[in-house]
Amino acid sequence: MQGAAGPDPDTGDAPTIVQQGLLEADWTLETVRDTDGQYWPLPLDATWRLSFAASGSVGGVALCNAAGGNWQASDSTLTIDDWTEDGA
Repeated sequence: MQGAAGPDPDTGDAPTIVQQGLLEADWTLETVRDTDGQYWPLPLDATWRLSFAASGSVGGVALCNAAGGNWQASDSTLTIDDWTEDGA
């Protein structure tokens, strides 16, 4: 995933979502979209706190669970894949 947040090869610009501070803060995941395009809100007690790294990795915690995966950005779309969770 190295370079997932890298500049667009045609313009040299970082994806819009990265320009808006994706890597500079912790995020709260409230809604997810499945592979069928449906949006699902998460229960308040299962809210994930996420941190994104420039290397293309993402980590998070919710309740007593820790998880991680990979992310990619294209303009204003953020995709997380290879998500694995470990209950504590």
